[in-house]
Formats: sequence, structure tokens, C-alpha cells
Amino acid sequence: AWSVDMMFMKGLSAKWQDHQAVAIEWFKKVVYTNPECWPAHYYLAEIYRSQQQLEAALRAYQTLVRTLTANIKASDAMQWIPLSLPAGDLLFLSQRHLQSLTDDLQVKEK
Repeated sequence: AWSVDMMFMKGLSAKWQDHQAVAIEWFKKVVYTNPECWPAHYYLAEIYRSQQQLEAALRAYQTLVRTLTANIKASDAMQWIPLSLPAGDLLFLSQRHLQSLTDDLQVKEK
């Protein structure tokens, strides 16, 4: 079985080393393997947003918001790696980014 923890850490490592394309691939593998891993959706959204891939960022934020809105105490799907990502704070940030991206995309369509 694929280790969500290991793939997630490889994604974080690549992100921290500024290998964004590699990080995206690892985080995509995490969400494919375990779609409820909301931290992976968050990091995907952040990378996409920083690269101006607005529609991809929008989808990742929407998934994260949907997951945490349904259950703010949703498991992050990690078994071995404790994360200090406060779900409530990430939900708040993601909702703000989601609104901003929605507004940006509407302006581009006009």
C-alpha cells in the first residue's frame, strides 16, 4: 500500500526546496490515494495560486472547504506524521482565497 504520510512528506520536501512541479505531483498522488487528506488539498491550492493557475487553485480550495465545512474535526489522513495545521484557520484562509479567486476569475471573464 502507498504511504500517504511518505508521499505527503515528499511533497512538502519538494515544496520547501522550491521544486513546485514535483511537489504538485506528490500532492496529487496523495489526494488520489486518499481524497480526504485536506492538508494535501491546501498545499496544492497554495502552489497553484502562487503559479497563477487560478482554476486549479479554485478546485483545490473548494475541496478543502467542502471537507472541513462538513466536519471541522475531519481527519487529515496522516497516520505517522503529526501536523500542526489548525483546521479552523485553514478553513478561514481557504474561504478567503476562494472568494478572491472567484472574484479574479469573474473579472477575467469580462
